Amino acid sequence: MYGWYKLLDESSDKMKIAYSIEKNKSCDGVLLYDKINDNFTVEKFSDGADDWVTKWLSGHILYKIITGQISYDIKQIATG
Repeated sequence: MYGWYKLLDESSDKMKIAYSIEKNKSCDGVLLYDKINDNFTVEKFSDGADDWVTKWLSGHILYKIITGQISYDIKQIATG
């Protein structure tokens, strides 16, 4: 499964992250990450994404946040 993500905006307590799933690289979905409560909220689902796929991708995005690998450039996540 493939996913794409990029940081849209960041403040001291929140991050706004665009994402998309599979072959759609548009990053048309939006996740809000609450740094204080350590959770994601879906502001807008990416085209073709459902709850399960969005939760799958948000877990991988959280790893990228924790390891400092999130940026304003579009990045790809691929798992087998």
